[in-house]
Amino acid sequence: MRAGSSYFFEEGQIYPFLITGEVGLPPDNEAFFILQSKFNSKHLMKKQPFVRYNLLVGETINCRIDKINCSGKIFLEPEHPFYKEGRIYEFPIVRKKNIVNSLFNTETLLILKDCWNREVFVNSTIDGGKSTKTHVACRVERIKKGKLYLTIVDGQPETPELEAGKVYPFVVKDIVTLSDKDEYYRVEDEQGFIHFLRRKYFADYGFGAGDTISCRVIGSSLRFRHYLEPLHPKYTIGEAYDFLLSGTENHTNEFGKNITLLIVNDGSEKEYFADCPDTGKADMQVGSKIKCTVTDIRMSRLRLKCI
Repeated sequence: MRAGSSYFFEEGQIYPFLITGEVGLPPDNEAFFILQSKFNSKHLMKKQPFVRYNLLVGETINCRIDKINCSGKIFLEPEHPFYKEGRIYEFPIVRKKNIVNSLFNTETLLILKDCWNREVFVNSTIDGGKSTKTHVACRVERIKKGKLYLTIVDGQPETPELEAGKVYPFVVKDIVTLSDKDEYYRVEDEQGFIHFLRRKYFADYGFGAGDTISCRVIGSSLRFRHYLEPLHPKYTIGEAYDFLLSGTENHTNEFGKNITLLIVNDGSEKEYFADCPDTGKADMQVGSKIKCTVTDIRMSRLRLKCI
């Protein structure tokens, strides 16, 4: 397990949390909720994205474990008070907006209004679909930081499940914008079904239209979820490599335990956390070599363990 973080929690699962208080953190006194789990772990959750949820100290709320990052930090997503993932809702259409993506292709976004009259976006170029002059039916595919990620119901067919852990070939079709400013590679599997990869994670892999790429399945085939991990062009899971020490990071985890993680690099600008249970045995001089095993790769980020 990663240091002190995923002992009890699993990504994608929902757990109850008690809101025990609020705190403002430096440098700008940003407001956070203090949450306590049934395992007596403590967590911080930004208040601003959820101000319309009317969350109160003393309440118990259900939160999905949205992500556990490579340093072990847990990101929580409280249940939306109105929308549920996977359900279909009618949204009023405010206007259409044409944008030009990074490949200089023109796409059309529908600007919609949610239950609080905030603007939300759906791509009508790839989803198509039928809409009245005033409304369109959309499926809420994901809710992240209170933001809705939508698809038009009459658009793309549901993506079939792929076998977890298996590697499949995909053909890169192009780049599309699935929500405001969020670009994705649109890739096609051998059966002709379309899948999407968040471009920002793999921009330096050099993917181009027409390329065949290999991706490992790491989760359920849900749009706006990271369930396909392209094979890394340089690193292989289970193999050991030499890295250079950049420094260390000390923090207190959600159980009050002091954790020290090594920060390493591979000679490029990218840095990674390395889980080293016995840091006393490592050469702690910046620039010294640290041999690590790649235990996993998520969103192009290496998860490392010192040997």
